[in-house]
Amino acid sequence: MKKRIMLMAAAVAILLIGIIVSLFWTGRGGVQGKIILPGSGDGISGVDVEIVEQNIGKVEQVAVDRDNALRGIASLQRPAEYTYAADVTSFYPGGSTVVHLTGAVSDSYCKAAQTTPNGTLKHTLITPDSIYIWSSASVALYKGAKGETTGDDLLLMPTYEELLAPDGGKVTEAQYHADGSPANITVSFERGDKRMVYTLSVETGLLIAAEEFEGETRLYRAELTSVSCEKPDASYFRLPNGTQVKE
Repeated sequence: MKKRIMLMAAAVAILLIGIIVSLFWTGRGGVQGKIILPGSGDGISGVDVEIVEQNIGKVEQVAVDRDNALRGIASLQRPAEYTYAADVTSFYPGGSTVVHLTGAVSDSYCKAAQTTPNGTLKHTLITPDSIYIWSSASVALYKGAKGETTGDDLLLMPTYEELLAPDGGKVTEAQYHADGSPANITVSFERGDKRMVYTLSVETGLLIAAEEFEGETRLYRAELTSVSCEKPDASYFRLPNGTQVKE
């Protein structure tokens, strides 16, 4: 829970910086990638077949349950490069708010484009040393030291590392869905007075959905709506002035 709070605090800090910068600029720019909807029946594009077979083989060697699910998840291989689209929904009495994200990860380089409630697209790019923030249709650019900000902060959703942490929570249920698209492991666990449900793709090892409940009330849902494990296009890592920070 502590890591989740830290991640959300970092994400809020990034948004605050973006708001300050946006006082003197506005705009929008798109991010495109080769993506296939998980759950569409088409699977996830660009995945190394050998890695998929190895991951599925590891999971199918055992009957996944609450006692061994975390060991199975820890053993999965994961891509160093991928692109994604995600929806993050916060629920409140009488309604909800949705943040739409698209982005790319390539080793220690991460890019995310976040659609704000007013329709503006806010871009954040992290390199090994720096963080860049800009808004669509603007020539202004914020640059600062990366610090401890990570690509996980940009995604605004937890990761498999949080689930595997010593204080990750008490697993109450786990199940392997071999016929899912993609094949996945669903883990339910308790964290304080909250119930969390995480779904991880066995093909990629990535967390593809997360939900948080208080009693029967859903508070939060985040999901990868599409993912591709193909090498991200270089345009993901290009600044608005045309500077290419990663080829």
